[in-house]
Amino acid sequence: MADSKSSDLHMDRHKFSMLALGLAFVYWFAESVIHRFVYAEQFFEVVPSDVNEFWMRLLIILLIVAFGFFQTTGRAGSRKRSERSKRCTSPPSAPHSTS
Repeated sequence: MADSKSSDLHMDRHKFSMLALGLAFVYWFAESVIHRFVYAEQFFEVVPSDVNEFWMRLLIILLIVAFGFFQTTGRAGSRKRSERSKRCTSPPSAPHSTS
């Protein structure tokens, strides 16, 4: 049971990173489809032969992935600050009487 809980926590922690990687792959494939059918290119190229197109796709994918990792680290830091602030602002417990 503990392994399941730790794996769920790990997945929750890297949720935006995984989402960004997935979106990057979808974007790359969608660009290939657009170039084949909208721009009526002769061949379907997953890796474009045009160097400019390749660098443009790579740059956009790097931006998507960087944003995902940035969100993941930002949320982790925000969660830690929130937990720390809750601990600091909780009222002290009443002293126990020894009767």
